[in-house]
Amino acid sequence: MKFWRLLGVLIILVFAIGLAAQTASANILRTGPSELGINSNKAVSSFTGLSAFARSVQNGLPNQIRGIYVQGVMAFPVVKQPISDAGYVSTASDTITEFQLAAQYNSIGMLAHDYLAGASFSKLQPGTDVVLVYGDGSLKVFRVYEVQQYQALSPTSPYSKFVDLSDRENFTSDQLFYRTYGLGNSILVLQTCISTPNVPSWGRMFVLARPVEPARPDLKDAFSWLEQALAATTVH
Repeated sequence: MKFWRLLGVLIILVFAIGLAAQTASANILRTGPSELGINSNKAVSSFTGLSAFARSVQNGLPNQIRGIYVQGVMAFPVVKQPISDAGYVSTASDTITEFQLAAQYNSIGMLAHDYLAGASFSKLQPGTDVVLVYGDGSLKVFRVYEVQQYQALSPTSPYSKFVDLSDRENFTSDQLFYRTYGLGNSILVLQTCISTPNVPSWGRMFVLARPVEPARPDLKDAFSWLEQALAATTVH
């Protein structure tokens, strides 16, 4: 029953801006400029210290992700998808959207258009530390271990098949979903599109990061310690 419920949502997604969905297939969203008639590939970035950024996004809720930070790369607030709109992706230039379906598979999904905040995803590489900031100001660190890139054989279709650019292996949209969001173990997945001049939603990119639990000093010194640690792994 769960499979058929998820599959039924796909039909609606063909008409949805952003194309993300409550189904494995529809998670392989489109986030290219054509959806909104925007041709710019420039993203507006906000760089600030981690402690200042964390204070700016806090709302007191310990279980809510409020921001995402990578030293020298991004300091973006995170918004949730509306409960009634699993295809929602923020069109704000400096905002990441938390993908609600990912939590059902014990993973954390972050979505962004590639011509907006998602442009920063291409700067991430294995070994980069990504920090999630929660509503109470607490931090969770993830370390990138893999970047996956795929060509969509039918770029505008939620039923598209995909080709892994690293080895040319083919995947259905369901298979691609499960080899990214379906890994579990609290994996962090940052997803955006790969655009070409003629095909805005030509492909998909997934940045995968595992949670890390580094030893750290007393909580009062945590921000200072973490900022120093991140500075050593700054991506240029």
